[in-house]
Amino acid sequence: MGADVVLSKVDQHIKSMMLTYPTLFRSRLAALQHLFMTNGNGYEWNADGELVRLFESTRKQEMDYSDLEERKREVDRELAANHTGSLGRLFAGRAAALKREFSERRLIEADIDLYAVEHVMGEDQQSGVEWMKHFDPQWCVMRDAPFGALNPEWAAAAEETMQVASSAIWRHLGMYHDSFDRAKADAKWLRVYDQLEQILDKLDLTTGTKKRVAKQNEMAKKMIDEILAEQGQ
Repeated sequence: MGADVVLSKVDQHIKSMMLTYPTLFRSRLAALQHLFMTNGNGYEWNADGELVRLFESTRKQEMDYSDLEERKREVDRELAANHTGSLGRLFAGRAAALKREFSERRLIEADIDLYAVEHVMGEDQQSGVEWMKHFDPQWCVMRDAPFGALNPEWAAAAEETMQVASSAIWRHLGMYHDSFDRAKADAKWLRVYDQLEQILDKLDLTTGTKKRVAKQNEMAKKMIDEILAEQGQ
């Protein structure tokens, strides 16, 4: 698409996940959720504060189409039988659906670097909390994270993931309303939200995001005040 994309070590790992397991990881967020929010995900923290696989596995550098190619062989056999009527339409429909899946996967492959670093897929826009129903912060890799000694790139990726989850719960509980009452909120989601915020506070030891955002807000407020003063307001 013409955009210059620079991939960090974490981005490279996400890219590899998307190429190797395209049905599981169709987007950056899907990979991040597996890395930081899935219980027993096969990863652990190493001495350098990086997330590494417990067991070595072959990672592809090109998009895997083996599942689609296997289905294509079956579809080709069905079409070769030259069925007519409803059965013929059924097999033709399956062939059309498979063709679309091939096309979608090729489109992702064509811009894989961009997909690995940016949230560009529609499913990245989490509007609820259903996708987190089995998530428990006490049993994900963040439980054993070496906070304060994390690799900055991995800390930023973890923070990115926890912020998505925290924001989803914040919206679900209606915490943006002035009338929000913690005593009446769903106890389960409130507990998870508080735990996520605790994790984000610890990640901030490495990322410094809160201090940076506070400074940006302060500068923005100063600029607004100066503009209003010039306008005599």
